[in-house]
Order: sequence, then C-alpha cells, then structure tokens
Amino acid sequence: MEGVILLADPNSNAWEFAEKIRDYLNQNLNWPIPLEPVDVNTFANGELDVHVKTNLRRREIYYVSDPTKDAQQLWAELLLFNNLAPLASVERIGHILPELPYSKQDKKKRPHEPISVKAFIDSLLIYPHVKRIITMDLHSAQTQAFSCPCPLEALISIPTVIPYLKEKNSLGNLEELVVLSADSGDTKTAKTYARSFRSRYPVVTVDKERKLDGNRDIERETISGDVKGKRVFIPDDIAGSGDTLITAAKTALECGAVELYCYVTHAWFTEGISELKKYFKKIFVSNTNNRKYDSNIEVIDVSPIFAKAIYRDYHGESVSDLFKIE
Repeated sequence: MEGVILLADPNSNAWEFAEKIRDYLNQNLNWPIPLEPVDVNTFANGELDVHVKTNLRRREIYYVSDPTKDAQQLWAELLLFNNLAPLASVERIGHILPELPYSKQDKKKRPHEPISVKAFIDSLLIYPHVKRIITMDLHSAQTQAFSCPCPLEALISIPTVIPYLKEKNSLGNLEELVVLSADSGDTKTAKTYARSFRSRYPVVTVDKERKLDGNRDIERETISGDVKGKRVFIPDDIAGSGDTLITAAKTALECGAVELYCYVTHAWFTEGISELKKYFKKIFVSNTNNRKYDSNIEVIDVSPIFAKAIYRDYHGESVSDLFKIE
C-alpha cells in the first residue's frame, strides 16, 4: 500500500474526482492510499511547469487528469509528467483519463490528415514507465488497438447508470421505454440499454441523409422504428454543442414520441442547455469531467468504477468483471 500514490492537479476539476476515488478505495475497499498534488503552472509565454513535491521514488503512480483543460495544455502536461517520472525514479505510471482527449478523431475522414487520438496515445507510450491508461466510454472501440502494447482499459458507464436509473425510478416503467440510437455508432450501446431495461420494444435508430455534394451537413433525418405514443431514452457518449441530441429529439417528436430522456457520459453542452430542456423531460450526465451543471441536469457519479479499476489493476485482478451489468 505504501508504494501507491494517487496524483492530481489541486487547481483543476480532476482534484474532486480524485478525492472521490481515494475515498472509495479507503472506505469501500479498505485500501487507504494517499492523494498528493501535482503543481501545474503556466509561464508568461504559455509554457507549462510541472512539479511534484512528494517523494515518488519506487512508487506506483495513478495520475488523474482533468479533461476540461485545454486539450493542447493537457497533452503537454502529460508529456512533461511522463518525463519527470523516471527522473524521480517512479516505478510505474497509470494514467486516469476519465475522457480520452481527441477520441472523436479516431479515423481519417479525408486525405492528408492525422489520426489524432493515435498520435495522442503514441506520445504517452514512448515512456516505458507508462503501463496503463484507464478511461471511460470510448467514442470508438477501435481506439483500444492504438494503445498496444500498453493496455488501455476502456471502462463503461452502463453498469453504474442502469442501477442508478432503476433505483431512482427516474424513467418510470422501463419495459415501456423505447431506446433510440442517435447515431449508427451508438446502436450497440442502445441495445445494451434496451436489454437491461427489459424493454419490450426493439431499439430504434436515426438515419441521417447527407447532402450529395460531399458536405458533412445533414440534409434530413428519419427514424427506423416506431416511437409513436412512446417514451424515448437516448444514450450518447459525447455531447459537445448537443446538436445531435436536439436533432434526434426533434425527429422523435415529429414521429409521435410523447416524452424524451437522455444520458451523456462526457457532457460539454457548449451552447448551454436551454434548447435541450425544450425537448427532454430529464437529462442525465456522468461526472467524468466534473463540471458544474444546471440544476436541471442530474449527475451520476462514476468515480467508484475508476476506483475499482485502479484496485484491480494494482492487485492483478480482472478489470473486465467491472463490465458486468446487474
């Protein structure tokens, strides 16, 4: 136990999330490990200074990062930390990235552009001390292949979200709920929710028709499946402006849906939630970025899954057991 330390920037959103991980390890898993600060400061010219006062010699480190930081700043911060770690004789590093930066840039959409998430992961793995990356709800499963040979543990939020919604009875009769996939890439997730809800209805999907000129703008959307007279639940992994959710909601209402709910793991809502509130009776989000939301948004704490993953990783136990849905 003395060889393990949690680290986080105390002046970031990651600190409170790291505190919750520490408290869960201590109180629920009887594993009292310390949480120590990483000082991250910015010089006048924009360069970063990263410093850890705590003795790290021969320690195993789990560094909890803040996904709400500027993506470029976070990238530089992680590289500088990876550089200081071997100089401080760190034994092993595990990066806790509640939301993986650049995860939406997981493939080439046009010639002459990078696969940015691969570049991000590769840059971390050039340091041999980095032995694990733990994140949640990847935008694409193929991203895990970019992390070889260092395992990337892609946790899923569903095993926490489902019991929460059932316990709170937040969605009413789950058997009467239709699960809608707002994007073709989310269909598998939507089916998992439908099975867990024991919904009597098949998953419905939004079909997007794009303009023939090659522009990525959507010309129109239709729904494959029946939502008429039904309550609808829309899960999503990442919401920036929220436009995808709003468009899906409008389409569902046009097709006769009577009540809408949504859950987003990595919720940014950069345009605010006033428009979302027009369509959704209730909005659920996780606390992976630990932002402060409007009181109309219900936050589901996923820090216990990260705590369990850290515990299992360090003790050589199976992390895949955390994917089981009760």
